[in-house]
This record gives sequence, C-alpha cells and structure tokens, in this order.
Amino acid sequence: MLFWRADTKAGCQELIRKSCDRQWESVCLPCARKRLRTAWDQCGTGWHLDDEPPDVTVKPDRDTVSVMTYRADLMRQGKEALETGDEKWLADVREALDNVDQQLREVHGVRGKLPGLEDDEEERKPRRVRSTRRQDAPDLPRKPVPCSMP
Repeated sequence: MLFWRADTKAGCQELIRKSCDRQWESVCLPCARKRLRTAWDQCGTGWHLDDEPPDVTVKPDRDTVSVMTYRADLMRQGKEALETGDEKWLADVREALDNVDQQLREVHGVRGKLPGLEDDEEERKPRRVRSTRRQDAPDLPRKPVPCSMP
C-alpha cells in the first residue's frame, strides 16, 4: 500500500510503500496473502509450539559403526567380484549384504534405502514420462507465417 510521508523540517512530502498489515482479503488482498504466507512459514518451522520439539537424531554407537564398516567392506568385495566376474563370490557377497542390511534395520534402527552394488542400480525402472499432447485429436492445419527478416 502507498502512503504519503511528510517531512515537517524540510517541508516536503514523499510517497512510500508500506504494508497496511490487514488480515482480510476484502480490505487489502496483497497484505492478507502476505500475512497468510508468513503464518504458513511460521507454522512449518514450529513457531506455534509451546515447547521445543525433542531432538530425534541419535549418534550411532560402536556396534552400529562396526556393522556399517563391515557393510562397506562387503560392498568393496562385491565390486571386486563384479569386476572379476566370479558369480559364486558375488552371490555370497549379496547374501551377506542382505543379512547385514536386515540386521541394520531391525537391531540398529537404520531407515531409508541403503546403496546396493552397481548392477543392482542399473536394474531400476526408467523414469516414467507422460505426454500432455492429446492422442485422440488430429493435428490442426497451420497457416504459413511470412518471414519479416531482410
């Protein structure tokens, strides 16, 4: 919203932009929307809470670190087995990786997707792409556009 500000000492007036801070859209639509966006941001960051939310991050203990180190060694061995092409060794490594991943999830509380070997990542389905073009409508005739460049 625009307001006039008068400087009594200099004897001049200037036009300044200032929010009127109205909360009703029927009175001032831009200020009401700005206030609503600010309220959404504040609720998203937790300003409406009386107490601070508990910190749910937990540092891993020694057992978890040792199991993750063992998993990293298995990943290294799996990549070596992929390079050499030894199927029996690769099957043993994959079985051990499955057991370690299950133990990490059940005992140590690890969440999310754990990275796999390279060939497992290549087997993922490709991204699904959909066309917005109508398939049932024929192409419309186009008029030639004259070129106005010299």
